[in-house]
Amino acid sequence: MKRRALVLSLALILLGAGGCWRWTRVTPPVTEAEARAYLDKIVAAAMARDFDRLCNLNGAVLNCKRTLDDGMRRALPSEPPTVTGTRYHPKRSGGTAGRVLVVEGRTSCAKPYRTEVFVFRENRYHFKATNAVFWSNFTFGTGPDVTLTDNGPPSSCP
Repeated sequence: MKRRALVLSLALILLGAGGCWRWTRVTPPVTEAEARAYLDKIVAAAMARDFDRLCNLNGAVLNCKRTLDDGMRRALPSEPPTVTGTRYHPKRSGGTAGRVLVVEGRTSCAKPYRTEVFVFRENRYHFKATNAVFWSNFTFGTGPDVTLTDNGPPSSCP
């Protein structure tokens, strides 16, 4: 009888521990406040002209550096962008969930831009972004397979 009670107790402990383990693996969705706070870090790095820090906030550092090499450094806006829209992007097959912030403004050469900055969780506690070069005029696709498209030529200065 004691053995049966011991086995039952151990089974309940293991089930409880397993349930807690699964709970800790669940990552909460990116809230609008979290996405805006992360955008503030991106904007601060850009305004400080700290392009290494800016690209390290991007999910794909090399993509960010390539975008900057296409004349975008000269086009860096002198004013922070305005967030004109936001939407939650759910996880789809093989994709990542996150929040899209639509930002608008004008580059240093007075060209308007409208970029969709996608903020997602790298892990439970850290964020990354797609389109950290927020004046690039890029769009974050929302089809069945997430793709990046653009709103026309990048907003670089000649």
